[in-house]
Amino acid sequence: MKSLSNAFSVAVAGGARALTLTLVAGLALASGCGAQSRSADELPSLPLAAYGDAALAATKIWKVKADVLNCREKAGLGGAVVFELAKGSVVDVVDATKVKKDGYTWIHVNPRGDIDHNTCYLAADDRFLTPANGIDADNYTVGRLYAAKVLKVKTPLNCREYAGTAAPIVFEAMPVGTVLDVVQGGEFNIAWFGDAWWVHVNPRGDTDHNECWVSARKSHVTISE
Repeated sequence: MKSLSNAFSVAVAGGARALTLTLVAGLALASGCGAQSRSADELPSLPLAAYGDAALAATKIWKVKADVLNCREKAGLGGAVVFELAKGSVVDVVDATKVKKDGYTWIHVNPRGDIDHNTCYLAADDRFLTPANGIDADNYTVGRLYAAKVLKVKTPLNCREYAGTAAPIVFEAMPVGTVLDVVQGGEFNIAWFGDAWWVHVNPRGDTDHNECWVSARKSHVTISE
């Protein structure tokens, strides 16, 4: 499906599974995990700047601030790399697991936008990650969006060829009150880009039945039950 291939893909490179949401979530495919492309967690000789237990317990969402950060199959620098996360990637904490190993405290996370729901471990260092609990203040939960069948535009809103603000505009500045039928297909029709979920829709009344993607922020659309 055109919008899916542009919006979300998982690639394999250098033996590591790289989450490639270059057009959706700003996650860039790194060039492998060898000497030429070392992620932040491969530099244990740097002075430690770990988050304390209170900050780790309070933070449920994190954003990557390193240029690239490995998310590993198990805690520790010896863990196989599952994802190479680029700056701006968002991860959700899976559970309260905290493992101290190789000079870091490792947390168990799920990269947001990964439709396979893979989990992995990140080094919770304040040079690599920043707390992002407030990121969902203007976002519906993904479960609510999965269940949605109809959206209504709250503010003039562009509908784009695929998820993301760089995508070509299919319908420009759709007026307030425009009804959008959600293209059914579960999680394949929802994508994470930047700090928001995007939804695959068909503007009601379009006789050509064009499909496009809208930012599904609470300030942008309402969900019609």
